[in-house]
Amino acid sequence: MNNRKLPNAAPIHDEWVPIYFLHIPKTAGTTFNRFLEAHFDSNDVCPAHLWRELITLPKEEVSCRRLIWGHFYSFLYKYVPDPFRYVVFLRDPIERALSHYGHILKYTGHYFHQRAVELGSFSAFLRDPEMATTVTNFQLRSLALDPDPNTFVAPLTAQQLASGELERRLLTAPFDRPVVDMLEIAKLRLRQMCFVGITERYDESIELFCRRFQWPRPETTAALNVNEGRLRRESLSHADLLHLHEINRADYELYDFAHELFLNDFLKDG
Repeated sequence: MNNRKLPNAAPIHDEWVPIYFLHIPKTAGTTFNRFLEAHFDSNDVCPAHLWRELITLPKEEVSCRRLIWGHFYSFLYKYVPDPFRYVVFLRDPIERALSHYGHILKYTGHYFHQRAVELGSFSAFLRDPEMATTVTNFQLRSLALDPDPNTFVAPLTAQQLASGELERRLLTAPFDRPVVDMLEIAKLRLRQMCFVGITERYDESIELFCRRFQWPRPETTAALNVNEGRLRRESLSHADLLHLHEINRADYELYDFAHELFLNDFLKDG
């Protein structure tokens, strides 16, 4: 199992090792990003937050920054192997899935937007093999899947990269091992991280983060990038809600594990 650990995860006391916020979409990441960036000079923050942006930068330019945040998931080490201090937030899987779907519908530039619109409903989206990857055990995917970005970049044209094709291919890559094995990998990796936050306990998470990193606690923690018009759990049909639960069974186990880690750390550091 040791070879399934994050090979470049550094301990929290290595203060000169960059912080890497592994930003899983729709887990209050925009709010947390703003909080993190306020503690650094702009030159210390990696300017790339998506894979298509990252691959345009020399790798040494990434590793010399003090803060890296973005949708690079657990496999950033395959592209930049330097040590990082990992931090992450997890969210209730159904709430995260509905928020992700709402984001795809809202932003016309998203690489899945047109397909989501064509499908016409969340029920159809849920059952489309490719679209369903965004709402099926997505946090597990973000923490345990290990595609090599280098192999995905080579065949793509500049136009494809600009349109988000690299992100689409990385995030729809099939699971390369049984879900039960990926779950164990994800749990192992969460244990390596310097901080695991819970979106539903955001204020307490910020309190824990500040204790751990010895940062001053912010006066306010206003939520950013909130889509008030998104689909709500209570609006789902019984069949869709059951289906969404079923395809996120592993994510719920992972979320419960992360919540347990958070509570243990919160009480221990309190």
